Amino acid sequence: MIKNYFKIAWRNLQKNKGYNLINILGLGLGVATAILIFAYVSFEKSFDNFHKDPERIFRIVKETTTKSGVVDLTTGSSLAYQKTLMEQHPELGKFIPIYGIVGPQVTIMKNATQDSPEKYIEEDDGICAGPEFFEVFNFPWLIGNPKSLNEPNVVVLSKDFANKYFGSYEKALGQYIKVNNTDIIRVVGVLEDVPLNTDFALNLVFSYETKRKNPVKWGYAEFDNWNSTSSNDHMYFQLAENQTKEKVNNALAAFSKEVYEGRGDKDENKHFLKEISTMHFDAELDNFKGKVVSKSKLSGISLIGLLIILMACFNFINISTAIINNRMKEVGVRKTLGSLKSQLSAQFLIETFLVAGLSLILGVIVASVCQHWLTELFDLPKDFSLFSNKLLLPFSIILLIAISLLSGLYPSFVMSNFSPLEAFRQVNTSSWRAGFSFRKGLIIFQFAIAIFLIFSTLINIGQLKMLNTKDLGYIKEGVYIFNVDTDLSNRYESLKSMLSNIPEVKSLSFNSDNPSSTNNWQSNFAYDHRAEDEGYNVSLKFSDAEYFETYGLKILAGTIPPNTDTVRRFIVNETFLKKAGNISPKDAVGKEVRLGGNDWTPIAAVVKDFQTASAKEENNPLIFSRKSSFLWQCSIKIQSQNLQATVAKIKAAHDTVFPEFAFNGDFYEETIKNFYKADNQLGLMYKSASIIAIIIACLGLIGMAAFMAEQRKKEIGIRKVMGANIGNILQLLSKDFVVLVLISTLIGFPTAWYFSKEWLQSFVLRIDITWVYFGLTLLLTMMIAMASVSYHALKSALMNPVKSLKSE
Repeated sequence: MIKNYFKIAWRNLQKNKGYNLINILGLGLGVATAILIFAYVSFEKSFDNFHKDPERIFRIVKETTTKSGVVDLTTGSSLAYQKTLMEQHPELGKFIPIYGIVGPQVTIMKNATQDSPEKYIEEDDGICAGPEFFEVFNFPWLIGNPKSLNEPNVVVLSKDFANKYFGSYEKALGQYIKVNNTDIIRVVGVLEDVPLNTDFALNLVFSYETKRKNPVKWGYAEFDNWNSTSSNDHMYFQLAENQTKEKVNNALAAFSKEVYEGRGDKDENKHFLKEISTMHFDAELDNFKGKVVSKSKLSGISLIGLLIILMACFNFINISTAIINNRMKEVGVRKTLGSLKSQLSAQFLIETFLVAGLSLILGVIVASVCQHWLTELFDLPKDFSLFSNKLLLPFSIILLIAISLLSGLYPSFVMSNFSPLEAFRQVNTSSWRAGFSFRKGLIIFQFAIAIFLIFSTLINIGQLKMLNTKDLGYIKEGVYIFNVDTDLSNRYESLKSMLSNIPEVKSLSFNSDNPSSTNNWQSNFAYDHRAEDEGYNVSLKFSDAEYFETYGLKILAGTIPPNTDTVRRFIVNETFLKKAGNISPKDAVGKEVRLGGNDWTPIAAVVKDFQTASAKEENNPLIFSRKSSFLWQCSIKIQSQNLQATVAKIKAAHDTVFPEFAFNGDFYEETIKNFYKADNQLGLMYKSASIIAIIIACLGLIGMAAFMAEQRKKEIGIRKVMGANIGNILQLLSKDFVVLVLISTLIGFPTAWYFSKEWLQSFVLRIDITWVYFGLTLLLTMMIAMASVSYHALKSALMNPVKSLKSE
């Protein structure tokens, strides 16, 4: 019986090759999209869920509330706080202090005293941790054991880094590396391949004892310092068996109140636990790898995948029910011979299953071909594999069943419910023009999805184009940046002299930071001898006098102190003056500012406002100061027709002055692009989804247009005989689809407007949603719809009436 079902199903597929090819292509594209999106979303949601009892693992977060009510969260705690907490409350659970991220220069050593010429700059690839880290987190060792991390000046390498440094990880144990040309570090272990789905940077795990031995060199403060908090000084925590999150939070609140009282800090500080499961999704706190994915983004991507699958299924339903007339006699004969409704339904469901099965095979092939695109689009690890996901097979099976049922139930119900009398009379139960039909509703829904995606894509393009072309108040084009070593600042003048002799170098500056950056070094402050500090913090940047020329910053009042000036003076921005009481730049020059508990310092100049961070944030009140120990970056303004050759000259100058350091630089424009990487990814996703949705919608329209042209073939012949021209026929066959597209805008436009508006709210600088976006979306959608139906419409219009009116 089952065998006969499949035989008949295969014959029917061959009989309607054109329509079934459209169904298979549409469903195949939908399946490929679903597989790619599932692989990505399930990968992002799997981060750090492989540890033992992950629900008992937390990170301790510090919340600071200023007297003006500003709340700031950080993953860091002062070293004194961490030390005291571990000593006084061991009963709460296991504390895991971590310092990170460590991004050192690593020199491979021939032995404990002799360097080799091999040098690597490892950006954001390491942490400092103790043996307790590996007792809580599940990262197996290939060589060595966690107890070796009780010693100072030792490191554990990932298998990849051990192979890179020493040729083979088996040779790594007992070897030496030099960190930042100062610390000799011994290799005491090798980790197994670090999972791709972790937010911990584990290519270099230095012992926490190394930091304890020299906390300033491996951080920013001593272990008895309560006033300095670095976001790099993390504290993770595993609950004891007899503890709960609520109990520990209460204990942390009481402890924070006790230790901070009487220290003269007017801010309110408290600490609390935050689940490790939130680490990959918490943009406010970030993580070691600096890659955060919002759950709303994953939900949005999943929704797009679902909508595309639904579009493909709707195509199948539309085309299957449209060609019902071609099978009415078959249904009538089978019912007359005794076939039951259940048998007919089973027959049609098996046909759907065959189509879905072929679509699944096509979808898997397309998805495997597009894996590289997925990796590039979402910045996935280079080793990411679509088929390494163990859930992919069960997902594919569930998808196959879901598509078969969703696509097949309604057509099978319609077909199996014909009465034999209706079948032999050939009552046209599937007339396209009979009022508002179910198929018309499906087409409207399809085009509403396409309109939503096209509109969202246009808004994304418009916003990012505005950000790329808007004057942000500084020069970003042609500025090249690389790091220098502040311990060797006595060589800066030599480097400056060599760089200045390069004709393409127009200016250069030593500084701590770019004009717009994610760095946010802050301090409390007081202005103009006011009795109390302001109720908000000021951001700090450190630079020499040439910084303002190099980045094209405009001075509104005062003068920039020369580098030779031994008196400390500040430069502030306009936002600083606005928040301090709308003070004019001219009046501000000469006024004094006190940072923290330091001396009062005069303002020497006021710089015109520029974008201090990404366009998603308000400008910060800002102070420029000068401190040689913080000038670890060199920025160079280049004017050249051959940038690559100029960069080579800059590298040669650097290597001459700093032969012990590897050169590593980039253009500032690339840094700016990273601000909006997630938004660019969103835009690419919208574009890709729009193209897929449009292709699926077009396939559906092509099928429906072919059916409608065939159904109205004789009517068209009669009209041509009566004098209708080609334009009349085209209008006749196209106007129904035009009406459906217009109706779909009533669903698509309001939805797209709402979600686009919500996305734009995340930007301080943003475009307005004008009628142009609505008009352009409608125009594109109409062009797509007309292009889809025009072939069959034109074919019908050009057909000889004799052929169409000839009796069968």
